[in-house]
Amino acid sequence: MTDELKRWRLEAGLSQLELAARVSLSQQHISKIESGMLQPNLRTLTRLAAALGMVVELRPGLAATREALLARKAMWMRYEE
Repeated sequence: MTDELKRWRLEAGLSQLELAARVSLSQQHISKIESGMLQPNLRTLTRLAAALGMVVELRPGLAATREALLARKAMWMRYEE
């Protein structure tokens, strides 16, 4: 997910600082998520998705545990329509 987050951020034309400001996090926090040093919780994932014009959707029938979400087994992000 870390590579995807960076790609989505760049596609949105945002710097780490700009994305951080949109989700009330520090630039360092965004950097650590993108580098894989930190794993965001569901609340942070949802805020990041919204800031990038995306939504987080849970896959039916799969438990939405933090580990499953981070492994992208129980969710995916897509652009809002």
